[in-house]
Amino acid sequence: MEITAEMLTQGAKKKEAVKSDKKAEDKPKYVAEYLDNPTEDEIAKGLALALNGIESLGTGKYKGISFFPHTTGWNAGIEKYLGKEKGYAVKLTNTLAKLKLIGLKPVKGGVCIFKYDPEKAKEYQAKNSAKKADDALKAMGLV
Repeated sequence: MEITAEMLTQGAKKKEAVKSDKKAEDKPKYVAEYLDNPTEDEIAKGLALALNGIESLGTGKYKGISFFPHTTGWNAGIEKYLGKEKGYAVKLTNTLAKLKLIGLKPVKGGVCIFKYDPEKAKEYQAKNSAKKADDALKAMGLV
């Protein structure tokens, strides 16, 4: 059988279709959602709740609290207290983190929230990025 230019073009189109299908599947399932135009009152109440939760639920050993949406009741508690719809607590927490009023870090099965300290964040970022750069250079055999 002789391979023609048309056959090659069709094969390339099929490969592209398969690639685009794979790209759609590879996209992360979770996309962070934020509050649309939050009021100062919403931010103040949310921050007060988050800081109160960190102080009252956290232990001295850890800098923040980890909560797992389906088991701890954190989200449902915030929504019930504020009288908001389901999903509001997640948007509120993400918004507070985006505004750098609290820290938010994913942990296995949930998320950890903690008091945000800009100085410690800069220090941590500088230390971590330098370590990662050194590790990458070592792995490449350049150091």
